[in-house]
This record gives sequence, structure tokens and C-alpha cells, in this order.
Amino acid sequence: MTGLVSRAIAVRRYLTRPGLNSAQRAVELGEQLEDFTRLSPQRQLVAFEPRALEA
Repeated sequence: MTGLVSRAIAVRRYLTRPGLNSAQRAVELGEQLEDFTRLSPQRQLVAFEPRALEA
């Protein structure tokens, strides 16, 4: 899960760069990524069994 959160943070950083930070869709997606990384990844994947993620 750490890798997924790290990648989400990297994408959010990219979306806040000059040139993209004024695009409405980039701003919305950045906000959604911020919300995702703020929440516990374990809670977001509670419906899945740990072994399902390894496959």
C-alpha cells in the first residue's frame, strides 16, 4: 500500500505544477488524490482479502 500512496502523491505533485494547476480537471483530480492519501488505505481496501492483492 505504501507504493500506491507514494505514486498517488507523486501524481498530485505533478498536477499542481505551473501550467496544470489552472486546469479545472487537474485541480479536481488533485483534490481527489489528496483525499485518497489522507484516508487510511486499509479502510479503502477493507472489502478485499490480503491474498487477493498479492495475486
